[in-house]
Amino acid sequence: MKNFPISRFREPSADCTPGYFWVINDKMEKGVLFEQLRDMRDHGVRSICLHPSPKEWTPCSGMEPDYLSDEYMVIIRMIVEECERLGMCFYLYDEGGFPSGSAAGRVFNTNPHDFAQQFVVKASYRRCPIQAS
Repeated sequence: MKNFPISRFREPSADCTPGYFWVINDKMEKGVLFEQLRDMRDHGVRSICLHPSPKEWTPCSGMEPDYLSDEYMVIIRMIVEECERLGMCFYLYDEGGFPSGSAAGRVFNTNPHDFAQQFVVKASYRRCPIQAS
């Protein structure tokens, strides 16, 4: 560590900078999204985490295309490629509502019998009388 360059603190790599949530709750248009990315980058943002707000989770959301659709994935790929071009880190956030990992209800709808199961162990205890010695 004696040779650790101080410049790494002054100008850390993008993956060592704060990441900002980028909430998507409107139509995902390439031109608008790329303009927002450039604006964030121009204001010093180097790491973003796209946070989708799908209609299944937020009914008043205007997010289009539908969450996890083929068209959605095409747009995500374009965003990832643009982030790479801009020198920004992009983090995927697979939420789409709570609980985490539910993919906006798709996990439950695919296999409701295996969703949110719990394992309960019940134990019984017997009190032992204290014997005086």
